[in-house]
Amino acid sequence: MSHTKKVGVFTLFYKNSNYGATLQAYALQKKINEQGFDAYIINFVPKEATLSYRFFRLLCHPQKLFKALSKRPHIIQLNIDIIEEECNRLWKEKISKWETFCNKYIKSTEPISEMKLYKSNISDYYDILLVGSDQVWNPRFSSKAHFLPFDKKEIKKLAYATSISVPDLTEREKKLFIKWLPDFDYITVRENEGKQLLESFLNVKVETVLDPTLLLTSDDWSKLAEPISLKNQVAYRDIDKNSSNEESEYILFAALGTDPSHRQFAKRVAERLNLKLKILSTTLDEMKANRDMPGDELVDVSPNQYLYLVKNAALVITDSFHCTAFSVNFHRNFFVLRRNSDNDVINMNSRIYTILSELGLESQLADPSEADTVVINQDLYSGVDEKLNLLRKRSENILRKMLNN
Repeated sequence: MSHTKKVGVFTLFYKNSNYGATLQAYALQKKINEQGFDAYIINFVPKEATLSYRFFRLLCHPQKLFKALSKRPHIIQLNIDIIEEECNRLWKEKISKWETFCNKYIKSTEPISEMKLYKSNISDYYDILLVGSDQVWNPRFSSKAHFLPFDKKEIKKLAYATSISVPDLTEREKKLFIKWLPDFDYITVRENEGKQLLESFLNVKVETVLDPTLLLTSDDWSKLAEPISLKNQVAYRDIDKNSSNEESEYILFAALGTDPSHRQFAKRVAERLNLKLKILSTTLDEMKANRDMPGDELVDVSPNQYLYLVKNAALVITDSFHCTAFSVNFHRNFFVLRRNSDNDVINMNSRIYTILSELGLESQLADPSEADTVVINQDLYSGVDEKLNLLRKRSENILRKMLNN
């Protein structure tokens, strides 16, 4: 009887309740398993996530410690609308739903500290190590483990749709790539800018592929989508739970950034189209930024309900890469806003630019000043499916080749 090869997947998973991060992990695991492998998400605890490490860093920088302590009163009362007890309740509700999804749909290891991970003989458990997808190589989020710094021996090292996101790296940051990436058997990234950046200082071949969420079809994702009822929705402010028609057309506003001009854009477009807003808030900062937005604010939303909200929206307004990807998959009209200026050294716009240009959807990149002039294109997806299917087939072939070669 042949041995089913095990694949250890390193991504941004530990206590990460971001919808895109969770759903791309699900999609990548599913596509790997469809190739006849047995994939596990390695649920490692980054050292940066441990309290002892964070406190040590603060002790090394007294000014940061003083700043952190001086902000303590704001934990008790963030603003006049949000109090600690209610926020904790909202967070617990959301985390409970996220854990339910992960336990049901994603196979992961027990949490293991990053330090213990390095001491383990990982090649005894897995035949292949794969890093990806998402922003695992973005210096703001990555850990050393995302470079697979393990003794190579007979183990295969792969990178699928990894994302650097930022336009450039410091010389110090490049050293990690220079040290570990030549050890990889195959490297693929999500953005054209990331491919060009890596090839500019590394003697390695890099290919671009689709994000895992786009490897699955709209039918695949529809099977997971679950309706959301306002009557069961936890909220920190009053919402209209007696709406006569919860299924009426709406605009989904899902912005991870807090730019006030993005809120004004959404409000103005909703007024012009005479559509109600459904506002997705995933963090306390977003709740604060969205507090003056008209419409229904949704907080404790499960990944399944998130898919439903995107699938059934008349229009999606977002600054999120993955929300853009799901809008495309579900053939939703959408406008995507830049979360950061292109001149910002930490801007992550390249991932948006790549997917829009590859699918011929550049027209959906909007500026907040265009709220009175943007138009809904009823023929938006003419020719898009053909392009997406070609990109999907190519990316799946590359993933198959990576795993089996």
